[in-house]
Amino acid sequence: MPAILQASLPRSGNHLLLKLLWDAIPGGKISTCEYYTAPECCKQIPCSNAPALAQENANLEGDHVLFVHKTHDFKLSDIPTSRYRTLFQARDPSDYLISHLLWELAQGKDFSIGSCMMFINEMSLYYIRMYIKWAVLYADRLVTPPIYYESLLTTIGKARALSSITNAICMPLRVDQLEYSLSKSNIHSHSGKSFQSSVVQQATQYLSNSMLLTFAESQANAILECLPCLSSIYAPRSSAALVAGQSLASLESFKASQIPELGTINTSDNSIPGSLTVRLSQDRRIQADRSSARPLFLTALGIGEKRAEGSYLFGSVSILPIRTTSRRPLSKIVVALSSSDQSSDHNKDLWDQAEYKAFLICGDKIIGEFIESVNRSELLADCSLSEPIIPASEVLLLAVGFRPTRDIVSKCDSPRIFRLVSEISVLLYTD
Repeated sequence: MPAILQASLPRSGNHLLLKLLWDAIPGGKISTCEYYTAPECCKQIPCSNAPALAQENANLEGDHVLFVHKTHDFKLSDIPTSRYRTLFQARDPSDYLISHLLWELAQGKDFSIGSCMMFINEMSLYYIRMYIKWAVLYADRLVTPPIYYESLLTTIGKARALSSITNAICMPLRVDQLEYSLSKSNIHSHSGKSFQSSVVQQATQYLSNSMLLTFAESQANAILECLPCLSSIYAPRSSAALVAGQSLASLESFKASQIPELGTINTSDNSIPGSLTVRLSQDRRIQADRSSARPLFLTALGIGEKRAEGSYLFGSVSILPIRTTSRRPLSKIVVALSSSDQSSDHNKDLWDQAEYKAFLICGDKIIGEFIESVNRSELLADCSLSEPIIPASEVLLLAVGFRPTRDIVSKCDSPRIFRLVSEISVLLYTD
């Protein structure tokens, strides 16, 4: 039975794509799983209930049945397996942040302006890590390139997505099936007609404080700077029209809540490498993240608690942003994740039992692999670049991504500790 793992950012056309597939496959022979809405779900990938669900939908013996497992992977703990063909769906960062915020507000939660700002910031980090994880770290598992929401609002984009997916799962569509699905999409609510007004225009009807829109677009532009592939698809936006008569200086107080950085590296002198060492007050765990969307509104903490030192180490994709003093081309990047002596044995057990590999990612490209030292106290990635990297801005986005070396079952939302780290060292070599 063909099975798809549909990983997506919220509000990025997940249900639209499923509706297109449902209309294209005769008899609606599709079973689905949304583990966070099912009270008795097995909460694992691959779903242990998939055969039973498929049998319920199979009216005739031998019928093709497609099983689709949906995940937003809020904790970045889900792992693709060979049992699934994997998709990843994304959206313009600005529209995503505003649309996701509007969806949360529509649930009737009480919130403050500060908690909205906190939500936007957390979802910006989530966007970056989701993209790096699914579109970069697990790119070889995707049956199609990332599917962008905006393309699904066009007939050509819908047709390409449907054809690519069904061909990849060996269920190619006949011309009449494709045409029927496309014709249905022109009359149901996802035809694109209901999205003629932009998300920003819709947002202004519900948000009285335009600063939230300005902050969301500022964060979205930061995402585009960090991910070069996305910046070639989506253009940065200006929110000047939204803050007419309102001083942008008032946004300065929110700068501390934006994407956190490890520190600044001097790259102005190409005769010596720029270096940065961050020593953490205590060992920090690289593990599945605690954050998800709705609980942030329940805290009502204003701008929110100060980000704990070392919290950038959370998640199966851990981001390590570095601010540089110049945009000189980089010819070599060295990153070391060191552990205290008392953590070495623990890290050895984690590494051996889980069977992981760790990769160094710059922007949206894997540039090297981490090698573990003999005494297990350090992971070192020494990456000489065949093509120099020219930073798009002063902030260079480095990330550490962990991948299992064998096909293992993922327990949805189960924390997964990858390593204990006490010190991070970075060297940047310029041409």
